[in-house]
Amino acid sequence: MTNEDDGVTVDAAPARGVEPAAVDAEGVSSEVVDAFVSLADSLVADYDAADLLTHLAERAVHLLGITAAGILVAGPRGQLQLAASSSESVAGLELFQLSVDDGPCLECYATCAPVVALDAGSVQRRWPRFAPAMLDRGLCSVVAVPLRLREQTLGALGMFASTSGTPTRAATRVAQGLADIATIAMLHERATSDSRLLAVQLQGALDTRVLIEQAKGVIAVQLGTSVADAFLVLRTTARHRGLRLADLALALVEGRLDAHQLDG
Repeated sequence: MTNEDDGVTVDAAPARGVEPAAVDAEGVSSEVVDAFVSLADSLVADYDAADLLTHLAERAVHLLGITAAGILVAGPRGQLQLAASSSESVAGLELFQLSVDDGPCLECYATCAPVVALDAGSVQRRWPRFAPAMLDRGLCSVVAVPLRLREQTLGALGMFASTSGTPTRAATRVAQGLADIATIAMLHERATSDSRLLAVQLQGALDTRVLIEQAKGVIAVQLGTSVADAFLVLRTTARHRGLRLADLALALVEGRLDAHQLDG
């Protein structure tokens, strides 16, 4: 059954689901607080949009008891594109969603409201073209929350789980809060004063995603590893050395750095 609750479009009566360790019975844990603080830091320091969105996807998985997360953002012409993901599998799922023009993140972006389908039956009824690809990946529950500030929506964060009823309502509220802070960071001062600059920033995040895909290919070939493992090497090296993913990826693509020089 479909109903409306606190502005959230909900499908099906959920099972209890997996209660994330980071969201306890009394509220939120220090890990959730740390996540908010980390995202808030981007408001007072220079940041890279691609890094920010990748960080958001990874934190969502770590904190909220979900299996994977992906983020779609709108480019300068309003076309949704993949901006970040927690895994190669969900990246493919998000791209499939775009190709069939059907799925939770698209609905979330169009309505500027959270979208919830907490079991396989709900997913199949709601998005018949998208559902097979999601279920084939062992995922049966999804929540999507908008990247929004007042009337402006930049994209959507999709959270997928292999357990029905996940993420929980408490976890979804945390996810929306994290998404809101990320959106504010992307719209902060310079962007809010010049919409053209915001478009440039969003396009930069999308271009960085393409660059990262190219760098993963370079690493996979040079190290003889999978693309998924290549991304782990790229991300680990960027963190260990305090580098932006975009800068490290560019060095690899341009041949200024060899994959054998990376941490991993």
